[in-house]
Amino acid sequence: WEERTVFYCLTTVIFAVIMLLITMKFSPRNAFLKYCGMHLNSLFLMHRLPMSVLNLTPIKYNHYIHFALSVLLTFIIASSLSLLDDVVYLVPSRVNNSSKELYVPAKFAVFVAIELFTKSLSAS
Repeated sequence: WEERTVFYCLTTVIFAVIMLLITMKFSPRNAFLKYCGMHLNSLFLMHRLPMSVLNLTPIKYNHYIHFALSVLLTFIIASSLSLLDDVVYLVPSRVNNSSKELYVPAKFAVFVAIELFTKSLSAS
């Protein structure tokens, strides 16, 4: 490893530890940050879908509108997926090649379907 790489790794770890200690001491009472924390998984997994879909439209040439619409659509998708938190999907036995019933959270099934969709968009 080069000296710069070691220094970079150390500074990133130190920064993460300092930010963790600060947020443990001072709790931000911001409704937007609280919302983002509650929907963090959905926001992270869904941010690619609006960008991929909008890249197929003429909006991709205006970077500001593309970014704003991507963020807006990501939050809309994440909010709608939070409705699926308690829904469970039964995978048919012919699909899972087992005699046992397999239950999968519906949110996971949607994530897999959207991931396959975005991969097919990027492949074409």
